[in-house]
Amino acid sequence: MGLLKVKKADVRNIGVFKEGTLPDSIKNYIVVGNLNKLTPQKRGLLKILPAKGEGLFYLNKAVIKTIDTMTRLVNVQGKLVTVKSLAEVVAPSEILFVSGGDDAGYEKSITALGNINILNSTFGDYLIIDKAENKFFKTIDENRSKLSFRQIGGTTNFMSGIGNLKSVYNFKNSDFSFTPKEVEIRIIANYSSLAQGDRGYLNIYLNGMLISSEKLDASGKLNTAVTINRYQHHKYNTLETEFRFYSSGGNCSASFNGFFAEVDVDKSYLESKNPFITSDLSFYQYPEAFNSGTTRIVVSKSMPLTPQLQWARSFTS
Repeated sequence: MGLLKVKKADVRNIGVFKEGTLPDSIKNYIVVGNLNKLTPQKRGLLKILPAKGEGLFYLNKAVIKTIDTMTRLVNVQGKLVTVKSLAEVVAPSEILFVSGGDDAGYEKSITALGNINILNSTFGDYLIIDKAENKFFKTIDENRSKLSFRQIGGTTNFMSGIGNLKSVYNFKNSDFSFTPKEVEIRIIANYSSLAQGDRGYLNIYLNGMLISSEKLDASGKLNTAVTINRYQHHKYNTLETEFRFYSSGGNCSASFNGFFAEVDVDKSYLESKNPFITSDLSFYQYPEAFNSGTTRIVVSKSMPLTPQLQWARSFTS
């Protein structure tokens, strides 16, 4: 289903195009909008139409034939000459429609799209949405007190070999909703089980300092956590996970691909605890310390009106 492809888009850039500006080179894309906003061409691709008050997920699959210009080099009397010709190109196309019979139905589709149960479910080419509910949303503060490694830019990294296998993650205090006194670092990972005589360790470094080391075993599963205090983390931080593996047969006599490891970036997380609250605010704590209350810009009337100050004054008036 197309929803699964959206979920697996990872951190790749997703382009957004207005109606009529989509490049011909893009064959797989998502169409969003109310049913009456779709062009007759797009609406003709739908084999089922939602009624008023209904939402719709519809996946259109097709094989598209296009005419493309092919360029090749031809040897003519000892010289290479560029020859262009037209050729028919066949390419698969998948278009996911997120729509609704009216505004209410379209809103149900959007709500359902944010429901993790819908994203993890399986259905055919279409899903009619009569009732949509999403209880999985969190407030900004809740959402920013616990961050997965993927949310701070981590990507799936399958590592194999002998010696040290490292992954690097970067985070800053302003990623959280408040300046934390403590941060719990939870790491969940899988690795190849160790044979008798093998030695393996997981080392965790924060800003270049070793803060935890755990011995690996034959289970192949790792679930460990370490809590750091406010003196150990900085405004900007670098977190490194390092798997170290030494084969019982030595580095040269055993296969260099005999060990693999992978940190689960979706289940591993950072969780801020015990907010650091002080009445003396400073820009060192910006922006996390300014999430509550009202932010105001004060501009003195005696200051000369630069374009920036003029914008600030109009903004606050």
